[in-house]
Amino acid sequence: PDIREHAISRDDRVLLLCTDGVWDMLSNLEAVRIVAAVLRGCTTDPAGACAKLCGVARRAWERREARIDDVTCVLILLPHHRAETLRAQAAARTAVAAGASSEPQGDLSTTADIRPASIPVPHFP
Repeated sequence: PDIREHAISRDDRVLLLCTDGVWDMLSNLEAVRIVAAVLRGCTTDPAGACAKLCGVARRAWERREARIDDVTCVLILLPHHRAETLRAQAAARTAVAAGASSEPQGDLSTTADIRPASIPVPHFP
């Protein structure tokens, strides 16, 4: 397995863990863009983002290979991001009620807001 260590900072929004069935078909950037697109619409639905990501990876397997590898992912919204997201959604609802724009401001507006990260995983012989 590939193991990288990453110190989580306030710039990190999510932790995305996937099996090689996802990574064999999609690059880090592709996976982040898929997740960001789903989260942009409903930032508190990691299950929906996982379903979309796994669906894209599975369809890629179906197109490219005679077999389909395990396609699994876990997406964790990091606590500081989830709190910021909920505040942004509340502000957007208040703005809509007041007649302003319905778009949340500054919430996953670009894929650069989410960076792939990994955590150390113990290796058992």
